[in-house]
Amino acid sequence: MSYHPIEGSSEASSQPPLYHDHSPAVVIAGKALGVTSVVMVLVAIIVSILEVHRDWTYSLLIVNLIISLTVISFLALWYRQGHLAPNKMWFLFVTASILIFQCITTIVYVTAHKVYTSGNTVAPAFTIPTTVTMKPITKSAGLSLTEASDSVLTPPF
Repeated sequence: MSYHPIEGSSEASSQPPLYHDHSPAVVIAGKALGVTSVVMVLVAIIVSILEVHRDWTYSLLIVNLIISLTVISFLALWYRQGHLAPNKMWFLFVTASILIFQCITTIVYVTAHKVYTSGNTVAPAFTIPTTVTMKPITKSAGLSLTEASDSVLTPPF
C-alpha cells in the first residue's frame, strides 16, 4: 500500500514520499538501531584504543569496525536516496544488528583477552623421551621366535 496523492491537489509533488511510506514505528526503530550501532562502534573503538598497548592486533579490530560502519553508512545513504528498493529496509536492520554483534564480540574479546608473555626460557624439568630403542631378538633370551614377536607387538600396559 503506497501513498499516491490526487493529481492536481496541494499534496502532489515531484519528490517521492519520505521514508518510502513505512509506518512511524518502523522509522523510529530504524533510527534507534542506527544510533545504537554508531554508539556501539564508538564504544568498541574506544575500548580497543585503550587496550592497544597490550597487543597491536587490536588495531586491526578498530580497522574492521570502521570498515563495517562505512559499509552500513553507504547502505543507509543509498536507501535514503532511493537507490535501494523500499522493501529492503529489512536488510539494513540485519546489517545493523550484525554490526552491533560485532561490536559486542570486539568489546568482550579486548577486555577478556589476556596476552601471555613468558620470561622463562628454561626447558621444563620433566621431559618424556621421544625416541625408543629396540633390542634385537636373540635365541639366547630364552624365548622362541614366535613368543618374542608376540611380546614385541603387545604393548606392556
